[in-house]
Amino acid sequence: MKRFAFILVLGAVLGGTLPALGESAVDARAQGLLSAASQNLARARGFSFQSQSAFEDMSPEGVKFEYHAVAQVYVERPNRFQVNYQSDRRQAQFNYDGKIFTLWDRLAQVYGTLPAPGNSDQILDRTVREFDFLVPLTDLIRSNPTQTLGGKIQRGYYLGEVGLNGQKVHHLGFRQANLDWQIWIDAGPNPLIRKLLLTYTQLAGNPQYSAVFDQWNLDWRPPRPDFFTFQAPSGAAQINFLVPSANARPR
Repeated sequence: MKRFAFILVLGAVLGGTLPALGESAVDARAQGLLSAASQNLARARGFSFQSQSAFEDMSPEGVKFEYHAVAQVYVERPNRFQVNYQSDRRQAQFNYDGKIFTLWDRLAQVYGTLPAPGNSDQILDRTVREFDFLVPLTDLIRSNPTQTLGGKIQRGYYLGEVGLNGQKVHHLGFRQANLDWQIWIDAGPNPLIRKLLLTYTQLAGNPQYSAVFDQWNLDWRPPRPDFFTFQAPSGAAQINFLVPSANARPR
């Protein structure tokens, strides 16, 4: 199957003061705001949101191009989610109902399923480990959004309170090995994530991924019992997930 490498990254941070050049530290206010936003999401039993993203890619000749995507995400913890993803390159749906994981490629009209008893964290780990692809916005779906990056952050900055789409938000910036990223979090009592910008510093041309989040509902409930169970459309063909070969291009 094709890889879906558009993921949202969040992480726990280490306390500290604003670093001088060459030091490694994280601003305490940046730490607190990031943790509050992550915990706010982790407490939600069921939630939904929309993501509008833009991502850059480099041609073999070194020319940079930008593509766009929209994702609608529905989560019921601990073991159900649905991601509807449409981009300039692909259209797909990811379903997990606590028993079966399904990836449906709308354009190719094919789908694959995996028996997956357990929870959402386990199937998200499995798709990467066994099949080398990532469900979009994986880190927001996980039960604990702060675990993904752990202690990998080298620097963190509080950049101030700014306006974003008519809302007051806190602007934070972080650096880790091979990745610089910024996040914008609601300045009010409900610290929702409003925007993310990633810069992949290890890749030629430093391509970026940005996402704006809206339509948040932290009290969402599925509209029907079978909402997360995939129903194959007429004409869709079932295929097997392929295990990447040893010669596949590394992530």
